[in-house]
Amino acid sequence: MAEALNSLVRLVTRLAAFRTARYRSPQPDLSDELRRSRFLAGASGLVSSLPDVAGLSARLTRFCVPDVAAVAVMQQYDGKLATVGLAHRDPARQARLEELLASGPVAERALAEGETICARLEPGDVLADGLTRPWCIVAPIRSGGAVRGLLTWVADTGVTYGAADVLLATEFAHRVALAWQWAEVFAERGRIAAALQQSLLPGRMPPVAGLEIAARYVAADAALEVGGDFYDVFPATGGQWLAVIGDVMGRGVEAAGVTGLARHTLRAIGPGLELPESLQRLNGLLHENPDHDRFLTIAMVRLDIAAGRMTIVRGGHCPPILVPNSGPVQRIQPAGGLLGGFRNVRFAQVETGFAAGDALVLYTDGVIEARRGGEFFGEERLHRVLTAAAGSSAEEIADRILAAVADFAGTNTEDDMAVLVLRRPPMVAVTRPVLQQRRQPPLAVADRRVPVFSTVAVSRLTGIPAGDLTAWSERYGLIVPSRTRAGAAVWSGQQLDAARLVAGEMRRGHDEVAAHATLTEHLTSSDPPAFTEPAGSGTILVVDQDTYLLTVIDRNLRAAGFEVDTARTADQARTVLAGKPVACVLVDLLMPGGSVTDWCRDLVATGLPVLTYSSLRAVDKAFAAGAEAFLIKPLNAAGLISTVRDILTPTPAATPSPS
Repeated sequence: MAEALNSLVRLVTRLAAFRTARYRSPQPDLSDELRRSRFLAGASGLVSSLPDVAGLSARLTRFCVPDVAAVAVMQQYDGKLATVGLAHRDPARQARLEELLASGPVAERALAEGETICARLEPGDVLADGLTRPWCIVAPIRSGGAVRGLLTWVADTGVTYGAADVLLATEFAHRVALAWQWAEVFAERGRIAAALQQSLLPGRMPPVAGLEIAARYVAADAALEVGGDFYDVFPATGGQWLAVIGDVMGRGVEAAGVTGLARHTLRAIGPGLELPESLQRLNGLLHENPDHDRFLTIAMVRLDIAAGRMTIVRGGHCPPILVPNSGPVQRIQPAGGLLGGFRNVRFAQVETGFAAGDALVLYTDGVIEARRGGEFFGEERLHRVLTAAAGSSAEEIADRILAAVADFAGTNTEDDMAVLVLRRPPMVAVTRPVLQQRRQPPLAVADRRVPVFSTVAVSRLTGIPAGDLTAWSERYGLIVPSRTRAGAAVWSGQQLDAARLVAGEMRRGHDEVAAHATLTEHLTSSDPPAFTEPAGSGTILVVDQDTYLLTVIDRNLRAAGFEVDTARTADQARTVLAGKPVACVLVDLLMPGGSVTDWCRDLVATGLPVLTYSSLRAVDKAFAAGAEAFLIKPLNAAGLISTVRDILTPTPAATPSPS
């Protein structure tokens, strides 16, 4: 018995020793397979982050370093290679690589053969910077039977890629191809949703005597379905005006149907009915319609501008806020339930004064429910923003609201935001030009008198050194720029035309004195000087978080013959810039997502002309960031087109005479 027990103990001991030795011994095949499985699982997680497609390629490229590569590059191919993602274990070398990267022999071979290539890089290859003859893998990214791009991995010094790594790169490239396909699908859905959304909003706000109107619509982050927010302003009987803002529950085609029904019904019946009756009839239509089961919140205002009065009714919507020219802001909160939920809903109305300088702000819940973590933007913050904005224009109030929300929540908004601001300008107009010219030459085109250009821009566009522009403005007094509060020179389109004339005379061999004499003759003659309108062309990238304004600018520039790309965030803009050449960038200074001025400086450093705009008086901020022009909102279409054409039409270098 004892001997049997001892034999059993020895057997158990040997088994334990064997298992311990087994699990302590290296298992390279198993660990490598586990590493690859984890890598592909992580990549799948990134791909599944769609529909947030901005920067997808860059994120996928960064994911490869340092787990499977010391350097990773992702390029799209459409006749030529364009880098859309780059990551290096050494940030300093990455910055240098971005400037030098081009297709190499291994990449060209992979494109030609359409197969994954594993080879060593030759000395001097830019991808081998800081490495000693490293191994690399170049895998085609295929879609629809065609090569759409290339994935390149470069191994660290001393690391050798094998057959398993080639299989891993090929599988990863396949997942990248699927991600690109889904990204294109989501992008197309987003474009369709944006087009449908825009069709549900007014094409433009009507001109109303004695009333400023500013409207903003910002779609939810990566919105792929049409939202239910809407607004409108239209005439009523007796010279009065109606303004409405609403929010349909949910998103999608059904929400769009309710939005269209509500807006057009109110346009049809609203002008001749009292406000409560208009909402009661709309509620009846929604409740009795079996095809719609969506609720609707709404606020509606009847404005009697001549009498300085307004009447407000509300159906479950955010309370409108009155922003007096002076004094505290006031919530106007008449009772009334949401529409579409019950057959009999009563609506109370409130009448109040609408004095000169007062503004009424209507908004949807996306504004106050914007989140930062678990915290809402809230009504209290909105009230502080509006208190600080008292006395500002309607455009500036709307921009201040969106800027405050963007500063608080960034671009990750979960709900659409609509803002409608109605303001009676002061009875006595106070002339407060942003920039006052000391002398305006009576040049031909009246709408080019507004100063918008920086000295850097005028110098580049005419070929006249900046120092000479400044000296000649003092010496001859014919082209004298305005000055900002910080003392920066700002030039109008007329003055740019005059400087072009001077530059042209000097290119024909005249000195500066003769050139300015010719300019004087033009300015004092009965016939205005015949300046040729610039004919600049190229792709314009417009960056603005306001979907409505983005669409308006896009249409105006396209009508003028320009190609246009648009972006709602700086990240989206970077993706566009990485994929195609752009002639200039037009950007709203209130864009969220980091410092816009720093981003503008980065663009200017690459040689791209940057035009900026805002309703705020931010010309010094714009020029400090290197912008070549600054426009005040609301943007005038003719002025915008003229400025863009100017920026894209440089003049050959002039030959200034010796001072």
